[in-house]
Formats: sequence, C-alpha cells, structure tokens
Amino acid sequence: MFLVEAMPDELAAGQEGRFACLNRVQGNNVRAVLKESLKKEGFNVNNLMQIELLALISGMSPIAYAQAHSAIPALQVTVRPKYVCPHGELVSRKQIAKWGMAVPRKGRFLCKICVTEDMRRYGFSWYRRSHHLIGMDWCVAHGEPLSEVLAEQSFFAPPNIWLERKMVREQVVDRVEFSSAAPFLRRLSEISVAWLGLSRPVSTADLHLNLRRQGSAFCVKNNRGTSDFTIGSFVLSLAPSRWFEENLPFDQESYLNSALRIASSRYGDGVSLPVFSYVLLLAALYPTAEHAIEVLRDLSRDASVRENSGLSLP
Repeated sequence: MFLVEAMPDELAAGQEGRFACLNRVQGNNVRAVLKESLKKEGFNVNNLMQIELLALISGMSPIAYAQAHSAIPALQVTVRPKYVCPHGELVSRKQIAKWGMAVPRKGRFLCKICVTEDMRRYGFSWYRRSHHLIGMDWCVAHGEPLSEVLAEQSFFAPPNIWLERKMVREQVVDRVEFSSAAPFLRRLSEISVAWLGLSRPVSTADLHLNLRRQGSAFCVKNNRGTSDFTIGSFVLSLAPSRWFEENLPFDQESYLNSALRIASSRYGDGVSLPVFSYVLLLAALYPTAEHAIEVLRDLSRDASVRENSGLSLP
C-alpha cells in the first residue's frame, strides 16, 4: 500500500485521489482503506476526519496540513475578532469538517507548464490549490491559461494522465481581451493566491475598515440623506464582460455595490461577505496586488498579536 505524501500546494482532495489511483481504490472506499493502512503503521485513527488522515500520511500536524493543503485559507478569510485562530486549529473543528476537503471552484484544472515541470522532476503531477480558486483563469506562476479536465471523478487520476489522453480543454478566454484586461485580473489572481499563504483569517471589522477607507470615493450622499454606492460600474469596466458573466452570473453591478455597502456600514462589521466579494473589491480598490497583499498580511499579523495577548474586540 502506497501512503502518498502531499506535494507542494497540492489540494487535499487531489492527494486523496492520488492515493486512490496509486492503490487502485474505488472512490467510496478511500477512507476505509486509508484508515486501515494507517492502523497497520501503528496510528490511532479513531474519530479522525479525512483531512487529519491525509495529514498523518504526509507526516504533518493537522494545523500545518490545513494551512498548506486545504482550501480553508481561501474559504474562511474573515471572522469576528474573538474567533480568530490559526487555520486548522481544533477549536474550529466544524470549519475543518466543512471545508477541509472542499474545492472552492467547480471543475478540475491544470497548468500545462506545471505538468511538464512536475513530470520532468518527479515523474508525476498533482492538482494545485492555486488552480482551483474562484475566478482563476491562469496559473499565477507561469501566466499560462488553465485547462479544464473533461472527466468525471478527475481527481482520481493525476493531471498528466488527462493531458496525455487529450481530455482537457483550455478555458474560454479570448487572449487579446485577457491581455488587455490583465492588470485587474492579474491583481485579482495574485490576491487570491496570497490568501492561501495566511495562517489565520483576518478580522472582519479590520478588513471592512480598510475597504471603507479605500472605497470612500465610491460612496456618494444622495438627497435622501443616505449613501449610494457606485463601485459596481467601475469594477465592470476593468475586465471583459464575458469574464464577469462566467464568474458572477447574476446582477453584477448591484452585487458589487451591495458588497461595498455592507463593508461600509458599521452594522456590517460582524458580517463576513462571500470570499470572492473581498477579492474583487481589493483588486479594484488597490493600485497594485502587492499593496493589497501587504494590507492582508498586516491584518493577519494584527489578529495574531491580539489573539496571543488575550485581547479581543467584541
């Protein structure tokens, strides 16, 4: 029985599939076979979640594994200050159970250059977390448009297999339009990937305060004494309409205006927005991805200091 270790940035669901492929295990039997294999190695696997089993075969703690191989950092990006703790901490066991094996984006994706480099160095390839984020159209490391795997249960064979069988298709991205819209989309992609590197969620209130400050120009007082938000039309001008239709298949302008409205309201500080809303707003409001990423890292550090000092906001 092969106990496969996780590879760099490998998605937990992809590692599970690779274990099943190498050991010729049917999908619905993976957990039972994995537990039995670990028992034979002397591990106590009673009541362990799937992500904890994968951490064991990778020689990692559940916290380290959750931060390096689950999509939790990209799914639970903000919390109320008193709930801040490292991703994968057992006090957030419900979140681990909910999101530990989750894939943020529907579908299975690969970068052809990543696959080529993997094959040259390791003789096999794997599915990366950074290729399965919402709105991600290309590999940040190589600038290569991602290709979608056209197979059911595609995690149960490594990307190189589907590429060899020609069971992939490039995403529908017009190269000219994509190139002309690249500044916003590149910022968005780099910010999304950077979130994977944070060890803990940031405070909702702290992030909303930053968005309020950056987005103040898009908050206009009307004659009723309330505020209108105009960021929606601005964001929609930053990328091809086709991209927004694929990634925001509903009333896009209202959605974006509502996101900034919630972040700008003092009542919204306890309300976490959908992750993609934050990524869109950060990519639109900050001039560079580096600036937005530094803000996120500062907020994460602030949350860590507050957590370790025993201080918390309500």
